Amino acid sequence: MKKQLSTFFVAAVAMVFVVGIDAFAQPSTSAYGTGFTDTLIGLYSDIEGTSFGSGINGETFGEDPIVQEHAVSYYVRKYGVSMAEATRRIEIQDVASGIEDDIEALLGSRFAGVWYDANRGGRLQIGVVPSARTEVTSIKRIIDQYRVATITDVVDVRFSIAELRQTQRLASAEITELMRAGTARIGYNPKMNGVRVSIVRNLTAAERAKIDRVGAMPGVYFRIAKASSLKMKFDQCAVRKCDPPMRGGRGIVRNGYCTSAFVATFNDNPSIRGITTAGHCVFLDGQIDGVWASRNQANTLHNIGPARKYYFAGSVGEDEAMIRIDGNGYWGSPQAVGKVVVKGSDDTTYNPNYHIHNDSTSSIGQILCMTGRTTGTHCGEVDDLGEEVTGELNGVDYTVRDMGELDSCEAEGGDSGGPLYKNNKAFGIFSGSGMEDFLDCDEFYQGIRKAQQTLNVRLVFVP
Repeated sequence: MKKQLSTFFVAAVAMVFVVGIDAFAQPSTSAYGTGFTDTLIGLYSDIEGTSFGSGINGETFGEDPIVQEHAVSYYVRKYGVSMAEATRRIEIQDVASGIEDDIEALLGSRFAGVWYDANRGGRLQIGVVPSARTEVTSIKRIIDQYRVATITDVVDVRFSIAELRQTQRLASAEITELMRAGTARIGYNPKMNGVRVSIVRNLTAAERAKIDRVGAMPGVYFRIAKASSLKMKFDQCAVRKCDPPMRGGRGIVRNGYCTSAFVATFNDNPSIRGITTAGHCVFLDGQIDGVWASRNQANTLHNIGPARKYYFAGSVGEDEAMIRIDGNGYWGSPQAVGKVVVKGSDDTTYNPNYHIHNDSTSSIGQILCMTGRTTGTHCGEVDDLGEEVTGELNGVDYTVRDMGELDSCEAEGGDSGGPLYKNNKAFGIFSGSGMEDFLDCDEFYQGIRKAQQTLNVRLVFVP
């Protein structure tokens, strides 16, 4: 479990780094942070501690018991609640999954995000900027459609996601050198309604001057890290081996070990299937047409096919790849499927047939699970979005952008490319971890929707 970081809002850091910043909420008066008015537009009846029994609103959930066990165990460790309470809170996330797409479709550029707040019993929070208050009735209608009215708060916030991302771009331009040096990292957080800049304690005078300028931007707050470096580590280097068909969560190998994420088809040739993974796996191999392989249950290595597309760092700033499955080869028949491998907490329990029904974006406070070749399956909480972070690969620094961040530190070498999923939805592709002596433990992932768009592929789903 990650040790707690020292976290300060920009007003608290002002004594050291920033002057003249007093327009934001104080930690003692608001659980939400920068720019948050803490006004509840529609606060439904509080159900803290209430047991749902067979599920929320009397519904039962079809989540795989191994996945739910991992998710609940993580939540219990992090928040110190009972197993029953952790299960209740994660079921809130499961039943509300997908609501963010409908809210964003309604509000467009006025969308301020959704998140799950552990300080409010894990309730779903929907942020609304002043210009979107006229849509509250429509928002409540969507809430009713998902049957989550009793576990949802609609709350006033100052900034939309579009405004936060614009502030992040401006701030990033000021501290690019610090991020490349591993002394700073930046992302946005809808729950805090601000742009979070993580910094190390020991900054030079020149670095502090840059931080001063960033701190003057509306919506910026800081996290002071205990580690001396905020660089991430790209985890290329065992989960169980499976016979065909090919699926996600499998160990794959060429000149190094990685993990397959999700099965997909090429948009320009939908009859051909492939497997997605991390772009740095193919980049490190150095050969775009290099043939990747995977082992079957008998531990025999069989070729999958060549890498066809990859993006890593550079101008795109992403981390995804697509390996074509040779339709006439060993892994071509039966045809690859929209499933991933889920491994239990012991050496014998696993499910190689976890169905993926859809894809989704991530929300702060959401619990996602990941399968890696080396470590198996673990879960973590989404801690930040839009992260721009520099990592090291073979002694060279590379910067990736718009990454999701998990509050977890269990991944190891060979887990790169692994699938992030929950509630039978695909969320991302594991990229790497940022940690130094376990002082700062975070894991980073490439969002799956952006990966599909950049690669020009479409995930294969189980109906």
